[in-house]
Amino acid sequence: NRAIEYYEKALKSDLKTYGKDHPKVAAIWNNLGNTCHSLGKYDKAIEYFEKTLQSDLKTYGKDHPKVARDWNNLGVTWHCLVKYKKAIEYYEKALQSDIKTYGKDHPSVAKDRNNLSTAGFLKIINQEL
Repeated sequence: NRAIEYYEKALKSDLKTYGKDHPKVAAIWNNLGNTCHSLGKYDKAIEYFEKTLQSDLKTYGKDHPKVARDWNNLGVTWHCLVKYKKAIEYYEKALQSDIKTYGKDHPSVAKDRNNLSTAGFLKIINQEL
């Protein structure tokens, strides 16, 4: 995929320039994760989203909207892999972070609750442990 090729070139350059814990590098990892996710390459997407998360945690801390986004991206990807228990873990972290950031009545919090409810329901009907 040409998008992945270009992101990887940008990543190589930005890693050299800024190092692995810079927000610009995290943004490229996030873009790579989103691209892989959209192509159905979920294992690779998780790899990139985990790198994004680790970088953003160091930069922003656990109660920042970018970190909540990272946890949500990981939750969605695990959800696509039908790993609802793992998805729920990430959705819960996103929810807690967004509640601290925005309060309980914000649209981001509603999205997190919806994701969490859907994964929980699917976990129950699929009897995943």
